[in-house]
Amino acid sequence: MSPTIQGLGIVAACGRGVDALRASLHCGWKPPVCVPVSGGHPLPCYPLPPGTLDDKSLGRKVRRADRFSRMAVFAASDALDDAHLPEDVDRGRIGLIVTSALGSHGTTFQFLDEILTYGDAEVSPTVFSHSVQNAAAAYIAATLDIRGPVMTLTQVHFAFHQALILARTWLRSGRCDHVLVGGVDELGSVMQYIWRSLLPVSEDGQIHPFAFGKSSGTVPGEGAAFFLLSATGSRAYATFGSVETTHWSPPAHEPDLHLLEADGTLPDEFAYSLAAASGLQLAAYAPIFGSMPGGSALPCAVAALMLKEQIRFAVPVNDSPRDLPICRETTERPMQSIQLTRMNCTGCAGRIQLSQ
Repeated sequence: MSPTIQGLGIVAACGRGVDALRASLHCGWKPPVCVPVSGGHPLPCYPLPPGTLDDKSLGRKVRRADRFSRMAVFAASDALDDAHLPEDVDRGRIGLIVTSALGSHGTTFQFLDEILTYGDAEVSPTVFSHSVQNAAAAYIAATLDIRGPVMTLTQVHFAFHQALILARTWLRSGRCDHVLVGGVDELGSVMQYIWRSLLPVSEDGQIHPFAFGKSSGTVPGEGAAFFLLSATGSRAYATFGSVETTHWSPPAHEPDLHLLEADGTLPDEFAYSLAAASGLQLAAYAPIFGSMPGGSALPCAVAALMLKEQIRFAVPVNDSPRDLPICRETTERPMQSIQLTRMNCTGCAGRIQLSQ
């Protein structure tokens, strides 16, 4: 049994919703926003556009939520709405898995700052509760009335992969009929400092996914993408096939498109050249969203949309020192499958297969 994607929700630098994602893919690369950083030059980044998290229909339910939780709630709500589940659906059989690379680190450091400033007896209990890693999942469950199992997974690089494996287990075992799975990461002041201090920042404001060498520079981003997965029913977008994290090897089944998640967050991205050696057509869309150590959910949303609409979107940055079969033009071409590959610094590859 392969989980089918019934609904999709996204908030990112492109805006909110599937229509905003599609428009951004048609438009291509846009220059990043430059934000001031203490003790350094302005940092190019891809934050959410102003007003993205303004929604009166959800405002009262998330009015106390921090920014990280609001991103998660908005994307999850859109995915559930997009799935058009029947009104009498059993909410006790809907599961939820939230993933992140760094969690609500902005609120966590705010809580630590308040301890240092006011003392542990005067710190805000609201800030403390929001600094807990499971806070975003709790907000989603309460706002959307999800009463099935709820889990939060925090891990750099492969948290979303582990969530998909867990969701498949829940569906196969009959524990859930539907599982809402998503990834979210926030660009806060601490993350901006880390980027400025430890990672090379792109001089031209672009991420170069096909450089395949020492990182040519990062452009930090933020966002959330959620998927409503179902055990049965016709697929609205695509079907998840194999999901694994292992040392690199050629794919067992050649996909129509190989989507690389190279975004400059590795000190050396030469390992992605192994994936390019297969001769399959290549794509990468990190330049639209920005660099995120846990950003697999966002390119997965792109893959799901391409399979649904049978469109191969041109990559936003297509320069490469090699003559690679890069998807340079937006075309309508039949596709049966797309593979996503994300590498980490130890040479391990996270692979997700989506099928039409």
